Amino acid sequence: MRTPLTVTRHEALSELHQALRRDPSVLHQTRIRAVLAVAHGQWIPSAAQSQGLKERVLRNWVHQYNHYGIEGLYDRRTQGRRPRLDRAQQAWVKQRILDGPCPEDRICSLRGQDLRRIIAERFGREYSLSGIYYLLHEQLDLSYVKPRPRHTQTDPEAQAAFKKSSRTGSGSFKRPTPIKCFKSGSRMKAVSASKAR
Repeated sequence: MRTPLTVTRHEALSELHQALRRDPSVLHQTRIRAVLAVAHGQWIPSAAQSQGLKERVLRNWVHQYNHYGIEGLYDRRTQGRRPRLDRAQQAWVKQRILDGPCPEDRICSLRGQDLRRIIAERFGREYSLSGIYYLLHEQLDLSYVKPRPRHTQTDPEAQAAFKKSSRTGSGSFKRPTPIKCFKSGSRMKAVSASKAR
């Protein structure tokens, strides 16, 4: 048979009653009332049944209270996992992306795997590829759809000159004449009433 679990803290009754009056949270009040029932001498199965709880949950709450006090009954969950990069590091990464690739990157556009490498080298933080895309979209407010890459040895002036010369150099080329829609068959005259007889 399982050993009965009891509240072992000194002055638990007064502490729990004060916490019950102070805390407006329904979740915390439920936990405090359940532990208070055990502190008044109720066994775990009957206290759990009277509070509409599972025995294992109430046992966990009593253990938490015995070990941490009233703080052990509070919800210690946070609003999500802390980001791996702090604000200053995120700002650096965003500026690095906006500046584009450096000559030492030896690439014409930054990809997700390049960002993984850069962050690992600079800050020692490891990201998965999906984690990089989440960082870009959710935390840096950037799109992970990249524009068409531009080669590092691209000469915009030479491209503009080529465009001008290629248009004027082929003056003999004419656009094809659009084909008109032709009707097939011959026209028929309407039949007169006299011929129809």
